This record gives sequence, structure tokens and C-alpha cells, in this order.
Amino acid sequence: MAKSTITNYDLEHIGELSVSSSQVLDAVRTKLLEPEPRKQAPSFSSAHLANLLNLDRRRINQLASKDGNSLPEGEIPEGSNARHFTLAETLAYVQKFNPRPRRPEGERGRIICTTVFKGGTGKTTSSFCIAQGLTLRGARKVLLLDADPQGTLTQLAGLAPDVDIDDESTVMPYLYGDQPDLRYAVKKTYWENLDLIPANISLYGADFYLPAKYSKDRSFKFWAAMHRGLMDLAKDYDAIIIDCPPSLNYLTFNMIFSADGIIMPIPPNSVDFASSTQFWRLVYQMFEGILGSTPAQAEYDAAEDGIPAVKDKKFDFISVVPSRVKPKEMSTLITGWMAKAFGEHLTTISIPESAAVDNFSFGLMTVYDQTKAIGSNAAFRKYKDRMDELVDHVDLQLIRAWGKDWEMNNE
Repeated sequence: MAKSTITNYDLEHIGELSVSSSQVLDAVRTKLLEPEPRKQAPSFSSAHLANLLNLDRRRINQLASKDGNSLPEGEIPEGSNARHFTLAETLAYVQKFNPRPRRPEGERGRIICTTVFKGGTGKTTSSFCIAQGLTLRGARKVLLLDADPQGTLTQLAGLAPDVDIDDESTVMPYLYGDQPDLRYAVKKTYWENLDLIPANISLYGADFYLPAKYSKDRSFKFWAAMHRGLMDLAKDYDAIIIDCPPSLNYLTFNMIFSADGIIMPIPPNSVDFASSTQFWRLVYQMFEGILGSTPAQAEYDAAEDGIPAVKDKKFDFISVVPSRVKPKEMSTLITGWMAKAFGEHLTTISIPESAAVDNFSFGLMTVYDQTKAIGSNAAFRKYKDRMDELVDHVDLQLIRAWGKDWEMNNE
């Protein structure tokens, strides 16, 4: 009988794996983004623009060709009969014909966390799509903040966290107190009106720094370390969309404490449903743990310098969104459980699991990066329609929140 070979792998081997895997990833990125080294925004045909604005295509062509018109003319590519517009030109039309209420002067934008307790829910893709959709459908100015050390959101923006992003470009310098605000970290993206604060693995440092500082200084509000920076940035944007890691760590809790709204995508299966209930339990326990029960703790939690007391924390909205929904009986059953568990917070919007998503996500694209289907047009259309509904839902929450602020400030 032949002896089995026992192989041991040392740290040098781990280092070799790190180098080889990084080289392959770099080659894949380069191939996916050819012929450009960075992601490029799509162009929009007059038919696509007409659909976006709910106008007749002929009306778009009339506006584009009218003498003395301030709207962009677009261009008709060689060999094509259709007029096409860049993203910037498209947004000029959206700005002109968008019927949605603008953010009132003096009101800040809303901070929205997309968060969940486990990966594979479509959370990051939803974050990016919501941000893109708000610029397209609501003429909003949006900031994406990647709070996940894996940096998947950063990759969707066309940047490589391990190559393009250094530690000083993340939120960590602000968290350490080395920067007075977060504007140093804001980067323009390939998408007009959409900025990014990127992430890389340095964000893991927050889970060491925040508890260590608290252990030395019990007056340090570790749960509100990001609050002032985010509130200050919110003056510059209509919405800040924060993609949290799939865990409830110190940085996630900071983002939740600063958020005005929470979006939780949950696939309707038993494991994800159980995980979501654990998430809400832990969030509540963390808030309760900060509150405590002694007078000293209550004084410690008092509002200070624009940071609200934990006991006064409120959210404008909490939306639980069924995601990666399969047309199966079990999905319907578990969606029923979710309705009982989350009540009014469960949206009627269900994001389907779709081969269309796999087709364009392979190229680090989203449904809004594509103006036509790759593969099944029906699958593409169904997925995009549901994502449009989610964008509309979020935009409505912004409008409602600004209305509440306006009413309170003008009583």
C-alpha cells in the first residue's frame, strides 16, 4: 500500500500565493476594461433618453436640433440613424425635465446605509445601482462611501483597492484624527454627479483603533466617531450611500448611528432570514449597551456638539428588500415570514435573481452601465424595472425627509 504524501505549506508559500493571485487579478481587470484603462460611462440613444424622461423620441430630436437651444445636441455616429448623448449630456436633459422636488436650500442630504449580516445578498450592487439611478432619475448629486475593507464597491467604480487606493484615501485618517473632515477622501468617478470615498483593507484597523481608544478614554464616543464628518459632507450631496461590510463591527455601527435610513437586502431563504433577525437583535443590544442604566452612563450619552444622544436616535426609514428572489414556492413562503417579521418595513419591491446580473457583473458593470441587454432582453428588462422601482422608493424617502425638515424649520 502506497504511503500518502503529507504536504505542509509555510509562510513563504502563502506569500507566493499572494503574488500569483494578485498578478492574475490585475490581468483580469486589464482585460475586462479594454480598450480603456478605466471604466467609461455609457452613451444614451435618443430612444433611451426619451424613455428616461417619459417624453416622445421625436420631442428629444426636436429639442436637440433646435437652433438657439441650450440643451446638448448629442451626435449621430457614423453608420447610425440614432442620435446619441453622453452621460453628462443626458443629465442636462434630466436636470431640465426632471419633475421631482429638489432638495430645499439649507437642507442637508440624507445618509443611507445598505447593511446586512452576511454576504451574497446583492447589497453592494444595490448600493451602486441606487446611487447611479438617483443621478439618472432624480438629477441627484450622490456620494458613495465604501465602508467594506474588501472594497467591492470601489471595484465597481473602476478602481482596484489594492493598487489604486492607499490608506490615506480612505476614511481612516479622519477616524484617527489626522484630517479635520472627510473631503480629502472624496474622488470623482467615471459617472457624472457620482463621487466616491473608496476602501481598502486598512479599514480593518477601525476594529482595533476604536475599542483601544475607548479603553484608554471612557468619555470617547466610539459609536459616533464618524458622525460629524458625515453630517458635514451631507451638506454637499443629496444622498450619501454607505455600503457597509456584511458584519456588525465598530465601523458598521458608526455608519448606522449616523444614518438617516437603512436598506437591508435579504434573499428569501431560511439562512439569510435567520441572519437578518440576528442582525437587528445585535444592533438593539449595542444601543442598549451604550445607554446603560446608571446616571453616570446617562450623562455620558448626553447630546454634544451636534452628536445626538443614543436614546434620541431616530431613522427616517428602514426598508427591507427581498433580493435575489427565485421563482420558487419556498421563496414565497419565506417572503411571508419576512412580512410577519418586518411588517411595514418590508418593501413590495423584489429584486430577482437573474442571469442578466451575472452577464454584466462579470465586467464590473451594473444594469445602469448597460443601455442594452447582454443575453436575454426579458431578463435584463425585468431586473432593471425592479431596480428602477427601488431607486424610486429611495428617492421618495429623500423627498419625504426633506419635507419633514422643511416643516419643522418653518413652524
